[in-house]
Amino acid sequence: MSWHNKGAVIILALYLALGVLYGAVNPLFESPDELMHYPYVKQLADGGGLPVQGADSEALWEQEGSQPPLYYALSAALTHWIDTDDLLELRQLNPHAQVGIPLAPGNKNVLIHTAREAFPWQGSVLAVHLIRLFSLLLGAGTVACTYLLARHVVPDRPEIALGAMAVNAFIPQFLFISSSVNNDNLITLLASVTVLLLVRLVGARGEVTARQNGAATELSEVRATLPARQLLLLGTIIGLACLSKLSGLALVPLAGLALALRRVRLAQGATAPSATLGTAAATTSASLSQPAAPARVPFARHAAGWGRGFAREFALVLGPVLLVAGWWYLRNWRLYNDPLGTGAMVAMMGSRTDAPTLAELIGEFRGLRMSFWGIFGWFNVLMRPTWLYWLLDALTLAALAGLGVGLFRAGRETLRRIWPTYALLLAWIGALAVALLRWTMTTRASQGRLLFPGISVLSLLLVLGLAGWLSTRHSRRVLAGIGGLLALLSLVAPLAFIRPAYAPPPLLTLDEIPSTARGFEVDYGDSIRLVAYEMEQTSVRPGETIGVTLYWQALKPMERNYSVYAHLFGRADEPVGQLNTYPGGGNYPTSQWVPGQVIRDRIEVPVSDDPLGPTAARVQVGVYDLETMENLPATDNQGQQVGRPILARVKLAVPTNPVTPPRKVDANLDNRVRLAGYMLDEKALRPGTSVPIVLYWEVTDSLPRDYTVFVHLVNENGEMAGQGDGPPLNDDYPTSFWGAGETLADLHHLWVLQDARPGPHRLLVGLYDPETGQRLALLDAGGAVIGDAIELGPMEVQPSAPAEVDDANC
Repeated sequence: MSWHNKGAVIILALYLALGVLYGAVNPLFESPDELMHYPYVKQLADGGGLPVQGADSEALWEQEGSQPPLYYALSAALTHWIDTDDLLELRQLNPHAQVGIPLAPGNKNVLIHTAREAFPWQGSVLAVHLIRLFSLLLGAGTVACTYLLARHVVPDRPEIALGAMAVNAFIPQFLFISSSVNNDNLITLLASVTVLLLVRLVGARGEVTARQNGAATELSEVRATLPARQLLLLGTIIGLACLSKLSGLALVPLAGLALALRRVRLAQGATAPSATLGTAAATTSASLSQPAAPARVPFARHAAGWGRGFAREFALVLGPVLLVAGWWYLRNWRLYNDPLGTGAMVAMMGSRTDAPTLAELIGEFRGLRMSFWGIFGWFNVLMRPTWLYWLLDALTLAALAGLGVGLFRAGRETLRRIWPTYALLLAWIGALAVALLRWTMTTRASQGRLLFPGISVLSLLLVLGLAGWLSTRHSRRVLAGIGGLLALLSLVAPLAFIRPAYAPPPLLTLDEIPSTARGFEVDYGDSIRLVAYEMEQTSVRPGETIGVTLYWQALKPMERNYSVYAHLFGRADEPVGQLNTYPGGGNYPTSQWVPGQVIRDRIEVPVSDDPLGPTAARVQVGVYDLETMENLPATDNQGQQVGRPILARVKLAVPTNPVTPPRKVDANLDNRVRLAGYMLDEKALRPGTSVPIVLYWEVTDSLPRDYTVFVHLVNENGEMAGQGDGPPLNDDYPTSFWGAGETLADLHHLWVLQDARPGPHRLLVGLYDPETGQRLALLDAGGAVIGDAIELGPMEVQPSAPAEVDDANC
């Protein structure tokens, strides 16, 4: 066995080992649409016949019932002997699942997972894992096809074939999909086989007949020598692809293009695409009769012969396609008046209401690129750190540039030999891209796996592009290194990214709760106690998240799965953040709790992007029943109900801007805060009235405790004539949260006493400690204490307004 064939065997073995790891680590139904793909299989395995969309709105296969049936029929044949009546028991949905939201910190799981999924597998669990292994073997076929395709396109560069094979085998997303129940695996294999056959067909040899015409020789006809059985086999494989997924239909025109390219190539006298871009290769023309004089082909005769031959070949391909797959599209036409059945699928998935904008398409293209390499779960588990995606993007751009370099370096003769093959490869990628774009315009489905039917070609082009920068000696080392790094990433992904996303939270005893946690001791109902908590931040900005670790204790067994809520309330009880989840990020619902155990439950509460502020947001945590939307009553350790207890307060650091007060003041309180001015309608100062006053504070240094603002209206004798004391900003932003550089507009209401006498008054304001009554000192420009109150005034209290007279009673 040659060294490169040994290398191919090693790569294939590593792929299979990694695929088994992915299938074992990934929980049941936690890959894209596996939850719907498997019920389709079960429907066939149970003898229920093909799904009919719309006949049962509660069908578990949902939109996947519109898919062509070949993959599901093969999977059903593999698992029909297994009793899978436990499917509904296993199908416990997580109502808080964050499907398609990769930046969400928890609830990656679509299902609630239990010990029933553990090995040894039984029932539906066994069936799913058998189908996953079947899918893995289909993926192995695709990897082998990539190697064979590269060996045919670049026969003199075995390192490129091994590099393309390794790229295909070790793309983490390919391994993830290949180890799941998904019809993408069958169409990917059949498409790869078809492309391999078509590339060989383009390079197949032909015969040229010639006749003498005086001193010159004319090429009279290019004869196709493709055996009928070869074309019939090709058509059968394409038919199977069309019976696997709608994208298989694109292989029909691709076959027509390949037949046309072959005839063009033969007419040009090229017999084999044996050179890579930028690499000279010997011309192979053993089967062509080369005349001594320049050859010319009469156009009319050549065109007629070309057309007849092409029509015969294409008919031999199209016939099996119609025989194998035509019945499915006729069935769709009869059932839905739509041969493709996409109308029923889109109706269930949901279509776009408006055409996507360019900005939206660019955003979705980013997700497409990332998910081609690896976004796991239901499009919600990222690889970390995210610069990995930028590195892979850079690799792709380098390959694209390398292909351009190769084209530039290639000589005219080399390009003449290789262009039919590369035109075919690029046409297939182009067809997939156009189909994906059209589908994206219809519904939100920009996922990289939809390009996997072209993964053999994409892997080959990527490696060719990278090799275009390098000599043969260096390319072997570089491609081996890239393949090794991708293999390492594929090994890390299931262990470091996938498994932690579905891991239950740490379980502790009461003694193991860290001393840094703050005790809380609030019971929710008679089943759950929040023993303690830890706040990760004391200050957050808009758009960030607040990390909180909750220490729950189960008081007794629970049959129901209760939800946890965490709410943030800002100024005037404005909702500024919310999280609803099952405990443990969705991975440890309350029905699985054991009495006495303590659950360490870390949550992240997102903060809205545009809250009022700055403020000290109140963090409230509670437990509720999602089905009834009723909160479990909260009681303290004395048995007293506490409503919705406040866990803690966190500064919401909203930037402030300098303001110009209507009335300016420059008063310094203890070098910590300055009163810059105020706003007051003095004419409204009348006995028995409430007058709003806004104080404009400029914070110069942090304050150690929570002070209260005093607003006192006193007469000339210093007697109280009105008062408006209270915490600043109505206690929405206590002074202990204030930060240097902030400007705050602080509204208070000055209540003028009923017996206040009209005339001159003074308005005194300042800050004091409500526990001790100690006021902050008022300082002069030199820092000397000159008092403890800022005097605003003098001001006039107006006489009471005369009582209104009702003319009707006069």
